This record gives sequence, C-alpha cells and structure tokens, in this order.
Amino acid sequence: MRRWAIAALFVPTLVIAACSSSSSSKASGPSAPPSSALAASSGPTTTKLTLSPIKVGAILDLIDATTPQADAKAAAQAAADDVNANGGINGHPLEVSTICDDKLDANTTEQCGRQIAADSSLVATVGDFANFGDSADAIFQAQGVPVIGDQPISTGEFTTCTVCFAVSGGAFGALGGEAALISDTLGQKPFNFVITDVPTGRAAPQIVDGILKGRGSAAKIGQTIFYPVSQSDFSAIAAQAADGGPSAIMFAGSDVDTVAFAEAMKNGGLNVPLVASTFQLTPPDIQKLGAAAEGMYLAGFFNLSGPGPDKFFSTMTKINPAYTGGEPANMWVAVHLFADVARTLPEGQVTRANLLAALNSDSHVDTHGFTPILDFSKKSSAFGGAMGRLFNTTVVYARVQGGKITQLDQLFHNVFSAGTQ
Repeated sequence: MRRWAIAALFVPTLVIAACSSSSSSKASGPSAPPSSALAASSGPTTTKLTLSPIKVGAILDLIDATTPQADAKAAAQAAADDVNANGGINGHPLEVSTICDDKLDANTTEQCGRQIAADSSLVATVGDFANFGDSADAIFQAQGVPVIGDQPISTGEFTTCTVCFAVSGGAFGALGGEAALISDTLGQKPFNFVITDVPTGRAAPQIVDGILKGRGSAAKIGQTIFYPVSQSDFSAIAAQAADGGPSAIMFAGSDVDTVAFAEAMKNGGLNVPLVASTFQLTPPDIQKLGAAAEGMYLAGFFNLSGPGPDKFFSTMTKINPAYTGGEPANMWVAVHLFADVARTLPEGQVTRANLLAALNSDSHVDTHGFTPILDFSKKSSAFGGAMGRLFNTTVVYARVQGGKITQLDQLFHNVFSAGTQ
C-alpha cells in the first residue's frame, strides 16, 4: 500500500513533503531502464468516431497494484470512454495512450517526463500523481507540455510550474483542510496534532497556526506529537494525543499510519474525534477498520454528489466497488477538463501550445460539480500569492457514517478564510 505523508513548510519558502513506500515495496534505482516505465493502455471504444485520435499521457505510481492509483489508471480509461461516447473531441476519439509508472522514484519520474515530452503525439498529461513531480514538471515546462489536473505534492507544482493546472489543493490543501474542518465543525477550542517526524513535518504546526489565524479562528494546536516514520504501534501515541481533553485529534500521516492510529484509538477506548483527509483513508481502509473508522471526520477536495460526481461513482463502482474516491476522481476530472478545453479549439489545432493558451486564459473552469468554478487566468492569492498555482483553495467536509464516507453539507469550504463557495 502506498504511504503518503502530509506536511508542508513555508518559512519563508514552501516545501511539500515527499512520501515513502511501505517496507514491502522497492523503488527503482537511478539506472532503472526507461522502457519499463511506459505502458500503452488499451484504446477506448471509438466505433462512431472515425477521425484521427487525440492522445494524452499520464504519470502514476503503479508499483503496487493495490494502491488507489491502479484505480486511477482505470478511471483514465473510463473517462476517455465517457468522452468518446459523447462525441469525442469534435469527432476525434480521445486516447489516454501512455501511462508511465514512476515507481515512486525521482529518477524514473524524470525518465517518464522525458519520454512523454519527446512523444509529439501526446499533447498533454492528465491526472498526474507523482510524488517527485518536480522531476518531470521541469521537463514539461521546458517543452511546453500542459499538465492538466495534476495532484500537487512537490514544491514547484504549487509555485513555479506555469504549465501545471491542478484542480485540487494537493498535499497543502489537505493539511489546511483538516484544520479548517476542525475550526468550523468541532469548535473554536484547542486540538492536538499528530504528524510524521520529518523536517517538513516539524514545520507543519506553523502552517496550521497561520491558516487558523488567517481564518480568524480561536481554534489552535494544544500539543503536537511527532512520530517516527518507522512507527508501527500507535497505542502510546494515541493515548498521549487524547490526553487533556482536546476538541479533536488532527492526524497527518500516511494511509497505513492512519489506519494503525485509528485502530489504536479504538483499542484504547479513546473517544476523541479523529480528523484526517480522504487521501489518507480509502474505502478499503474503512472496511478494514470497521467500527474503528466510524465517526471519523475527513477533509476532501471533491464534491461527493451531483450530476458529475454521480456519473463518476456510477461508472467506477462497476469497475471496482471497493474504491471510488480520491485519486480516481482526480483523474476523471482531469480527463474531462482536457476534453472540454480541447473542444474549444479549431479543427486540427489541438496542440500543446494552443492548449496552454486556452488554459491560461480560462477564468471559468467548470469541473462539472466536483469543485467550485476555478480561475486559471490569474495567480492564486493563497499565502500572499506565494502559492500562485494553488487554484482550488477549498475542501468539502465529510464523515464516516454507516461504513461510508458521507458529506456533511453541499458546500465548498474555504481553507484560508472563513466562508464557503
């Protein structure tokens, strides 16, 4: 299972936490052959579309077939099929023809970037989830390859990647979203914060404090508990986090650690509300946890209901009933966003340069109800403009109820200021 730890640094520059794989996974070394990274997916159904295909690529971590990114790969094909069932791109079939496995390795991610950029038939990448995304994004920027709907984790994806057009808040948005949820839902009282003990994690409390102050919230961190990356038994840490009667426990760690921590709380009879993000707790995790997951609060990037989300869930449930959130949703949105933008271009003009021009001038980005309307035409003002590529500064609030993730309301909650959209 993939391990993604949430943490951030902004003193004074921003650094987003990397992630590590579980002990059972082994990432490729610097000399890994690039040919092993690329794989062609089977083409979508294009029976009624007779014009030449328009092709895109993607970078995902497929090192472990049980990760949500395996479902993201399936979501890419499902989304392309949906686009093609509705006329394709002005009669041209859309193909997610190349998916590159970055193997959770920076060097392999760079190889993915070089190979995709060198393939002139690929006019963009869609839904990238690369933990070392900066390695590829520098190449995409130099070659003018649009990066549409990437899941921002690396520093440049929030700050300097001018070809990156994310629709979620990525690692930073997840961290801020948890703090905002506590402030808005669980009271303006002290809460405890548990996070992985890495350099970026050490700086995270300052980020959380800044977000809460910016929202005018009286909620604040009571105590911060840093745990080693190698931690497996969370019983003592859970007991410490629950001590003192905090309004909540905010947990920022990997999916594996989130499950272990929730189990420790249940086994210890600790009834303090636990807050995480939807990227830390997947439906299979909820099934595994059973009663230990019940009542958990989650901050997520995407609306869970409405015409767009309903179509996504209906489609993905047929592919894999066990997992239909998070990364597959991001891929679904990215593929459809690409198609929407490509359809605005004249016949024969769906090129990298024209896509970038269209994206950079798009002030009304419609994700079909997954997010608020976004604006790619200007820099984000998040953190005084330091994170200019953080276009979506909202999250949705949800809770595990009856073994399912249920949205608390139909609102998009601003992370950096009080209020909704």
